[in-house]
Amino acid sequence: MILHPAARDQDRTPISRESWVFDPAVLTSPSWGVASQPEPRVTLGCLNCVRCCSVPRMWAAARKEVVMPKGALMFTWGSQVRGREMTAIEVFGETLAYYDGLLKQNRISGIRTYLANTGDLSSLAGVLIIEGELDQLQAILLEPETGRFVMKAEPVVDHFTIQIMTGGSPEDLQETIGAYVDVIGSLGLS
Repeated sequence: MILHPAARDQDRTPISRESWVFDPAVLTSPSWGVASQPEPRVTLGCLNCVRCCSVPRMWAAARKEVVMPKGALMFTWGSQVRGREMTAIEVFGETLAYYDGLLKQNRISGIRTYLANTGDLSSLAGVLIIEGELDQLQAILLEPETGRFVMKAEPVVDHFTIQIMTGGSPEDLQETIGAYVDVIGSLGLS
């Protein structure tokens, strides 16, 4: 249970996670994440109350159903190891061909690649993002072929990392944010 923000200093009314709803539109608004702009506010903060509680808009819109959690495998790497530049390019090409095959088999929903133009290229020179459903991405990460690409990449590029990320769209974050609210509420944190 968590407390309704307006009730914290008044009657300390507990509410359940189900009464809070997530508005994905706030994450796609041009001002989201910009520290210099005020956070959007609304007059209705939860489904249990009708008083003005002035909570962030992201917790106050209509509830939406989440069908399957989506996410991404995110591979990052730094500069190529000197003397192994051509090998690094070959490994990168093999990796793209493998994930393109998974895309054609409909096991993943997309591939995105970004190469850095600015910043410290020794620590972050590029990002490969493989999008899809989380259960498929976890299975792909554990497959021997992915392990072979990791073993090939580590000796030819610096700072190689792999992460599984939840999201892709604001709607996809709803379940994860809800679980986080449950956990902090169960710990008595706000």
